[in-house]
Amino acid sequence: MTTAIPVCLLILILAVFAPAFQAAPVRAVVNAASQWPAQIGARGLAPGSRIIIHRGDMDFSGKRVDISIRAAKRDIRLPVLSARATTAETRLPDDLRPGLYELRVRAGESERALTLRVARSSFGLYSLNGKGFGPGRIESIGAGKARLFGEGLGVERNVEVLVAGRPAEVLSASRGKEGPDQITFEVPADATPGCYVPVQVRVAGVLSNTVTIPIAKETPCKAPAGQPLPSWFAGRVGIVALVRSVLRESVDGPDEVRDEVSAAFFEKSETTGLGPLAYIPPDGQCITFARPYDSSESTLDTLSTTLFHEVTGEGLDAGQHLAIHDGQRQVRIPMIGGAAGFYRRTMERPFFDKPALYVRGDGGSAIPPFAASAPPPAAFVLENRPVLPDLRIADGLAVKWKDATPGGTMLVIAATADPTTGVLATCHCASPAEAGALRIRPDYLAHLKSGAGSGSPGVLLLVMWPSKPDGVIRVDKVDRAAVVSLFLHGGYYVYR
Repeated sequence: MTTAIPVCLLILILAVFAPAFQAAPVRAVVNAASQWPAQIGARGLAPGSRIIIHRGDMDFSGKRVDISIRAAKRDIRLPVLSARATTAETRLPDDLRPGLYELRVRAGESERALTLRVARSSFGLYSLNGKGFGPGRIESIGAGKARLFGEGLGVERNVEVLVAGRPAEVLSASRGKEGPDQITFEVPADATPGCYVPVQVRVAGVLSNTVTIPIAKETPCKAPAGQPLPSWFAGRVGIVALVRSVLRESVDGPDEVRDEVSAAFFEKSETTGLGPLAYIPPDGQCITFARPYDSSESTLDTLSTTLFHEVTGEGLDAGQHLAIHDGQRQVRIPMIGGAAGFYRRTMERPFFDKPALYVRGDGGSAIPPFAASAPPPAAFVLENRPVLPDLRIADGLAVKWKDATPGGTMLVIAATADPTTGVLATCHCASPAEAGALRIRPDYLAHLKSGAGSGSPGVLLLVMWPSKPDGVIRVDKVDRAAVVSLFLHGGYYVYR
């Protein structure tokens, strides 16, 4: 069974165990490789690129579909490469000049027109999952060289490849005639190693989406201690998350402390269908992501449901509820909407103040009774919280913290969900907890502001991921299970 869970702030846990999130119907045109909407930064789409049209108000299934674009006072019929449900795929003509065009889409008797911006270039990288994030569609061609695939080179030839933020030597870049664009490059010998090393392409000064490649001496790649590989989440898995969030909504407002317990017992046959935050980059590196969304979704619920809406798994019944107690008080954690195996509760007041917490389940049809203990989330201090409510993208982003538990990983997550453009965008970066500081370059944040408006509303979150699970759940019929305690600082901002 799958279900939708509107959990606002359990960012990392949702990344790896949440059941399927169904995105609301959207109306957007995206680069077929990156899945980034044309509205991001008003970048548009490039001539000759493959594009996907999302029309939540149309049904393409079993209907005759026609797509055309009006150029030079005439309608040019475009090829329909695929059409299903509410999406249709086509390719733009090679000879379109930069500017605004009318794109018309017809499915049976239903027809819609929309305005499309065409740019000289707007490059996007293909990923193996076809969703524009995670391991990239990148082929090793020997001797430290690789070939990547994407869409949107357009007419520009000023092409750069960045591996872990370092320039790679570009050996060739060619536009595809019938297939994707291809770029051949040499992997920098001094590139930061890791399982999910970010790769981006910069064309005419504009960065693409991020995909990843493994750079490691060992196969399969081994993640640093405390950073779970996606393979951990295949099989029969159980996770209990204890999350303390310290949030601020306004300049003069107080910090809001929120304690939440979420738990999931589920079974997955494979590791595809994980969200972007399941892929943690090497220390000091960042991964960018974007997708269209419907403005009826709320910002923070969208952040969780969008980043992780592909995560699927069959829930395993562990009982009607779980329980957590601190040695004095006990609180039940109810099942979410009748979905077997998934549980959540936000505490009415702070609960994680005792030195030890205990979680137990009475068992259900799939999971026997269990008990486990864990410490509360380990607090850290955010030393230089950016002043609310505005963040200037051109200045980049610098954050400092102290008293974080050594050995862990600090994840810094910047995200926006702009209802005026229908774009959700994120950037997440990793740093050793003991580093105490991280700076994010402006170009990694540029996609957070979509369209030509004054700014895009969003959040800034710092999440402390411990070096190891805080408690092991020993229970039969489960391949692996753990308790994880997370501490989170955050605030609500407008990215300008």
